[in-house]
Amino acid sequence: MGKLNRDTLVESRCGNNYESSDFYGGNKLKFKDVVFYYFSGTGNTQLIVKKMCDTFHELGVDVSAFKINETDPEKVDVSKIIGLAFPIAAQASYKFILEFIEKLPESNGTKVFMVDTLAGFSGAIIGPLRKILNNKGYETIGAHEIIMPNNFCLKKINENADRIKIERGLSSARKYAIDLVEGRTSWGRIPFFPDLMYRITASKYPWEFLRKMIPIELEKEKCTSCGLCVKLCPVGNITLEDGIVFSDKCQLCMRCFSYCPTEAIGFKNKQYLRYKAVKKLQLN
Repeated sequence: MGKLNRDTLVESRCGNNYESSDFYGGNKLKFKDVVFYYFSGTGNTQLIVKKMCDTFHELGVDVSAFKINETDPEKVDVSKIIGLAFPIAAQASYKFILEFIEKLPESNGTKVFMVDTLAGFSGAIIGPLRKILNNKGYETIGAHEIIMPNNFCLKKINENADRIKIERGLSSARKYAIDLVEGRTSWGRIPFFPDLMYRITASKYPWEFLRKMIPIELEKEKCTSCGLCVKLCPVGNITLEDGIVFSDKCQLCMRCFSYCPTEAIGFKNKQYLRYKAVKKLQLN
């Protein structure tokens, strides 16, 4: 596939394997054949995954990346090291992402790591995911959270502050990738409260509440029926019939709102600014 650049994330491969001193167990770990499964709403996570793929590539590690919303979790190849990358939403992540992880096949020791992007605090993702994956037989080797600019319900945007956050985030992503290869990572867990919060986020109720509080709407006079929002929606909430039609599955990932070329998509009685970390997201 094509070259990795700032605005598009595509498959990246390199022919060498990297052996690290073993911080995960008794034998030397051969860090090779990494496959990322990722979702990016408005580009933050895409930038982080790209930086980690580039870093793995530099270290001679085979790496590929695929979109969570276009991957059948039951067909994930558990013979390779798995990376999971996604944004934080409602203290954990979007319901379709949690469902993807919960439906991963059983494993016999497949190594897995995660990285998430967030504007502030999560609290309900690292521990619960470790528990879910361990129960499926995976070896959880690393979890890392990276602060990136906020994209949700913005009243103002500080471009300089956002630029600094992105630079720091990319630096953190590079270091994390190196630490993974060198075996210097871990995946902790705090029981009870995060597990409770996870169960709430993984249910339908917070998303129903958010859809009522921040209903999405279309300014028909601005819409050109280009269909970009249909392609971008990860849960099939938008269809193009006689015009754009919204269903009741929105999880507020902000993709359609942020990338609508005519700014025809908005929120009822709300005026929010549009944030996007990259000019376009990978569509194919």
